[in-house]
Amino acid sequence: INKEKDSAGEEIQLESGSFLSENDQKKAVGNFSIDNMGSKIGPRLSFSRTSSKASSKFGSVASHRGSLIVKPSTRFQQSIFGSACHVIAMKANMLWEKSLGPKTARPPPPMSLPESVWTFIGCFASLSLISYLSYLIPTFKDSSDVFAFPMGPIGALVALQFGLTAAPASQPRNILFGTAIAGATGLCFGYFTAWPHWLRLALGTSTAIALTAKAGVINPPSGALATIFCLPRYHWGHLLLSLFGCALSVIVSMLINNLNEKRHYPMYWAVKPSCT
Repeated sequence: INKEKDSAGEEIQLESGSFLSENDQKKAVGNFSIDNMGSKIGPRLSFSRTSSKASSKFGSVASHRGSLIVKPSTRFQQSIFGSACHVIAMKANMLWEKSLGPKTARPPPPMSLPESVWTFIGCFASLSLISYLSYLIPTFKDSSDVFAFPMGPIGALVALQFGLTAAPASQPRNILFGTAIAGATGLCFGYFTAWPHWLRLALGTSTAIALTAKAGVINPPSGALATIFCLPRYHWGHLLLSLFGCALSVIVSMLINNLNEKRHYPMYWAVKPSCT
C-alpha cells in the first residue's frame, strides 16, 4: 500500500494489485469528489493507472467494470445519522409547541343564558319537525330502521346552525352542496362490498372530506353522512331524503335565528367575488 497526497494536500492510500483491465484503469484516471446533497464536502481523490481503489477520511471510491462506487466512511455515516437526529428533534419540538397552541389565543366566551335558551328552542324545533317527518316516511324504511334517513348528521347540523350561526360550515351553501358531494361519495364506496368494512369506511369518508374541502363547501355533518353511507345497506333514496332534511333545517334556522335581534342567518348564500 502506497501513500500519496492529492492536489489538496490530503493524504490518501493507493492499493496496488489492480483487478481492472488496462482500458478500465485509463477510464478511472482523474479527479473525483464526494458530494453530499449536491455540495462538495471533501478533497478530490486521485487515481493512478495501477490502482483500482482510493480512500480518504470521507470514504473510499472503487472502480468495478468501468463504474465508480462510492462508499462513505464511518465518520461520514455518523454525520448523516447526527443530522437526521437533529432534524427529528427539531420536528418533535415544533410539534410540541404547536400542540400547546398560540400563547395569545383564548377560547371564545360562553353564551349568555337567553342565547342558550334560544339555541335550545331552535334545535328542538328543527329536530322535532325533521325527525317526525322522517318517522312518517315509509318509502325507504326497513325492519331495523326507525327513521327514513340518518338523523345523526342532522343533530350535528342544528348544533352548527344555532350554536355557531356565523360559521362558514353553517351556511346553506356548505350544507346543501357538502351533503350532496359527501353523500354521493359515501354511496359510491358502499358498492365496494369486497373491501373490508374498515377500509371502505376510512377511504370513503376521507375522500368525501377532501372533495368538499376542494370545492370550498366543507361541512362536518356531511362527513358523518359519508361515513354512514359507506355501509351497503343505504342507497340513493336515502341521500335525497337527507337533502330534504337539510333543506328543512335551513328553513327553520332562518325563521328562528332571524327572530332574534342579535342573530343573522344565513350570512351568505353563495361565495362573494373577491375585490382584489
